[in-house]
Amino acid sequence: MKTLTEVPRNFSQKEPEREDRIYDEAIVDAYGDEEVILSWYYYLEEQLHFPFIAAVRVHSPGRSPQTIRVDMQAMGPMSRCGYWQMWGLGSPSEQEDNTLHHFFLSDIIEAEADPERLQALADWNYWRRNQPDEMWEE
Repeated sequence: MKTLTEVPRNFSQKEPEREDRIYDEAIVDAYGDEEVILSWYYYLEEQLHFPFIAAVRVHSPGRSPQTIRVDMQAMGPMSRCGYWQMWGLGSPSEQEDNTLHHFFLSDIIEAEADPERLQALADWNYWRRNQPDEMWEE
C-alpha cells in the first residue's frame, strides 16, 4: 500500500511566496473569471501528474464525512469545474469495478508524495480560501 502525504489546507497568514507562484504560474495573464478558471484547470492538470492515489473526504447527506482511498485518474471535465471548485475523476480503491466518480480536489486530504502535486493542491486550497465571497467584477 502506497504511503500518502498530507496536503496543506490550513493557512493562518498571507504567504507572499505562494501568492507570487499562483499569480506568476497558475493564473498568469488570466483576465476575468473564465480565464482564471481555464488557467487553474490546465495548471492543475499539468502539476498533479495523474494517475495517483489519494485520501479523499466524501460527504453524504445525513452522515458524517468519511475518508476513502481513491485512484485519481484525471481532471474532471472542464464543464464541471468552476471558479471555486475543481473536480478530479477517480475510482474508490475498495470498489471492484473501475467506474469513475467526480471528487472535489479541495477534498483531497492526503496524496502520493510528489512535490509538484502537493504544492499545486496546497496552492489551490490557499487561493480558494482567499477569494471574496462574490465573483470578481469586470
